[in-house]
Formats: sequence, structure tokens, C-alpha cells
Amino acid sequence: MEQETKSEHATTEKVMKETPPYETARMGDPWVPGVFKQLPWGGLLALVGVAVCCLGPVAILKDSNGKPTATWPNQEHPIQPAVLLSICTAIGNTLLRYALFQGWSIAWWVEALRGSTVGDLHRHWEYGTSVLASVTSTRHFNRIALGTFIASIVVIDGPLLQKATSSTTRPLASQANITVQISPNPLPLGYTAWMTGHSGTIFPKLDFVQQVMQGFNNRTAIPLNYTGCNGVCNTTLQAAGFDVHCSHSTQPYNISEYSAGTSYEMGSTNITYNINLDDGNLAIADCRYNIALVNYPVQVSNDTVELLPRPTDANDTIKVWQLDREVHGLGMWGSTLGGIYSVAYTKYESSSSFYIDGTPLSLMYSGAIPIQYLVANSSTLGTCDMYWTDPTPDIIAGIRELGFRTAIAATNSTTDQTFEATEIAIVQVYVSHYHYLGGALLVMFLGVVLVFPTFLGWWQLGRKMSLSPIEIAKAFNAPLLEGFRSNSEVKKILKEGGGLEVVYGEVVMPGSEGEKKSLQMANPEFAIRPRAKFAYDG
Repeated sequence: MEQETKSEHATTEKVMKETPPYETARMGDPWVPGVFKQLPWGGLLALVGVAVCCLGPVAILKDSNGKPTATWPNQEHPIQPAVLLSICTAIGNTLLRYALFQGWSIAWWVEALRGSTVGDLHRHWEYGTSVLASVTSTRHFNRIALGTFIASIVVIDGPLLQKATSSTTRPLASQANITVQISPNPLPLGYTAWMTGHSGTIFPKLDFVQQVMQGFNNRTAIPLNYTGCNGVCNTTLQAAGFDVHCSHSTQPYNISEYSAGTSYEMGSTNITYNINLDDGNLAIADCRYNIALVNYPVQVSNDTVELLPRPTDANDTIKVWQLDREVHGLGMWGSTLGGIYSVAYTKYESSSSFYIDGTPLSLMYSGAIPIQYLVANSSTLGTCDMYWTDPTPDIIAGIRELGFRTAIAATNSTTDQTFEATEIAIVQVYVSHYHYLGGALLVMFLGVVLVFPTFLGWWQLGRKMSLSPIEIAKAFNAPLLEGFRSNSEVKKILKEGGGLEVVYGEVVMPGSEGEKKSLQMANPEFAIRPRAKFAYDG
């Protein structure tokens, strides 16, 4: 039985004798320490790469902020911002882990070079492979544990950068050319109304009533035919309208000077053909309208147009036209402006007066203006504390709208004008949230700062060193690797002896007290598979 055992197992001496002589030169590899000679280019460049990857999200978020989602991706930017951010974080985190691996290897060998214990060397190795071991290291916590911990939590930069970009709807202005069906010519003669009889009674024409008067009185949207605008466009149209010039004056009066039991006119709004007299409370506005080519600042959308508000004294006149004097008599005579006058007269003609009856005043009025612009409550009505606001701006705006509606209605289908416009479209745009970007950059920056210390001491090493089990086994003077030079890099060892077959198994070791069976790496010819429940003493 003992003979069979001896024949089955190899002794250490025999293993060493049978190991091929891989040493090819008597001179060993020199130990060459130095800052630049042993500079860990790969690891340090990886840290630089992480810093560069920090700049990528900044540029992406800055460039995409406010841009329509429909324009990105495109030929210039074929990848969406969120995908680019994911790529940056993936590259940055990969480089950081690579740098940590390089620094971990350097820190382990520096620790061994300075002198350590087997336990400390093990912990240095374990902290680089296990986050749990790093965070539970307590009093043994070191730079490797710190680097491993930060490299493990740096992955939160991915979710943070994904939150750093989103999209929302927002009005976006762009330049456009809009073609509008509106004439720049004077209104056709006799377009708006008929005048009959010697008194010149005005009857608005049916087309004018349907297309202008009803829309104005009912406050319906103004229809407009146009092309070239897909959203909301602001532009200035040119069409027939009114040149307006107003003169303002005041006429003071003192009610106490008036006699009791007498009626006095307080103010009036008179609409006359070609003249508008607005007589208010101590204020007189005399506004004269002349037919003219004028600018109309407008906003168009959904096949409608809206006049934009203008100051009362704004001068939008391009040129004033001379209108032939209109005549009337027996029969029907066409009127160019009579329809506009009729609508304005019906809406704005008004008057107000008071009667001194000792209460102290009784108010009388006709038309809508005196009520619409009266400022009084139950305690001030009929007293000298009541007053009226100026209706002039609203009257000017109303007649301006009448002229604009009439110009559109009078335009035939073949008359177009092209105008420059600012198109305001509601689009989906990217929005950058820089506070999330700041959080992600902080995490990545901490990763670089805390991983770098693992490289310290590289200048003390004399060759490129790794945590390869072969190189560590060689450093611990494993018998199987005695034939290789002690200062050889692992690449050289593998080049010379990479073909050496090994197996982890049971080997018989001779000794003065007899043979001992142990488990070790050995030549497959001299080792067998470990036996279950067998207690090895070597």
C-alpha cells in the first residue's frame, strides 16, 4: 500500500527536477525606480479622461438647452442629448474604474515594498475587490477602501445627468415670409353704402353689413387668407385705413355758477362725416380722419388676424389719399366711407347732461358712452365727485378696426402682398437643469480626487507591477516559479513560461518525519485531485 502511494505521488524534489529550465539568461532584469520611468501613464490618463468626460455633459446641456426636439437629432447632432449623456457617463465611469484598478495594484506593491503584514496585504487586496469590505473596514480603512467606495457610488452620476435634461413646450420665434390676401389700394369707390335723397340718408350695403358691420358689432374674429405661417405670426400689414390727427383742449366750468332748475350739457361724443368730436368732462378731443394707406401691426393664427394695440398718438400712416367729394340726391348714390360712418355713429354717438334739482344733480344721457365710461358709485352718483374717463383711445381703436375689416373685405381673391413676419410656434424644446449637472460633476470630481492617492509612491517601484496571481506567487517565491527571474514583469514570465501546465491538487512532500500530503499548484503529472474529507497536513 505504501509503495502504491509513493508511486502515485511526486515529491517536491522530483517536481523541481522535472520542471523545464525557462531561464534564458543569467543576467536578471534591473530594478529601475523613478518618477518618469515608472509613471503609470494608463491610470493617470484614465483620470484625465474622466475630467474630459466632465466637460462633455456641460457642452451637451449648454448646446441643447432651448433647442427644439425636432431639430436634434439631425445630421449635425445624430444622437439625442440623453443618449450622449449616457455615453459620457459610461465612458467616464469605466475610465475611473480602470484608474482605480491601476492605483490599487500600485498601492498594494508600495505597501509590500515599505514592509507590511500578510493581513494588511490581504486587506489591501480585499478592499480593492469588495465594496462591502471597504465600507466595513473600520480601523483598517485606507486610501484603497476610500477609492473603491467612491468608484462604486460614482454610478449615481448617470441618473443625475438623465435628470439634467428634459423637454417642455415653449413658444419659439423664427423669421418667416407670409403672403396675405389684402390690398394696398384705396377702398373701391362707393364700396360701403348707398346714399339716397337730398338729405343723404345712408344705407350700408349688404356685403358690408355681413362682412364688416356684423363682425365688428358681434366681436367675432377677423378672417384672413394667408400662407407661410404655421403657428402664430406677428407682422405689419399695409392696407387702406385712416390717418388720424387729434387736438386736445380743456374747458373749465364751475357748477356752482349754474342756476337751479336748469339743464346743462356736460359732454358729448359726436360722430359726423369725416369729423369726430369727442366732448368730455372738462376735456375736448377733436380727431380728424382721412382715408390713407396705413400700417397695421397684427398677429395672425388659425386663418384669423388680430390687431395689436397701438398708442393713441401712434403714427402708422404711409400716405394720405385724396377722396373725391361724395354727392347725393334723387336715386341711389354710392358711398365709400358712409358704411363706416354709419357703424361708428351707431356705436359712439352719445351725450350727457345734468339738471340742477338740489339733490344736487340729476344725470341725463343718450348713447352708451356716458354709462360705459362713468366712474361713480351710489354715494357719488349725482354729485360733483362723479367723473368720466376718456373714451378717445377706444373710439380711435374702434374706427381703426372698422377700416381694417373693410380693407380685408374689399380685397379680391387675386390681390396678395408678402410681408416679413416673426413666427411664434409652440414647440417641444430641450430644457437643461444645471443643478443636476452640478451634482453629477461633483461626484465625478470626487472620484478623480479620491482615486488619485492610490497612485502615490509609484516612483518607488522598479518595474511595471500588477496583481496577477502569477506575479504575486513569484514574489512569494512559489517553488513552481523558481526558474523565472524574480524581477521579471508578468508579461515576460508568461512569454517564457505561459505554456507551463499546472493543476491545483494533492502532492506528496518528503520530510524528515516522513511524507506529507499537501495541496498546491504543481505539474499535472505529479498531482492528483484533492480527496473529499481528507485532512492535509502539509
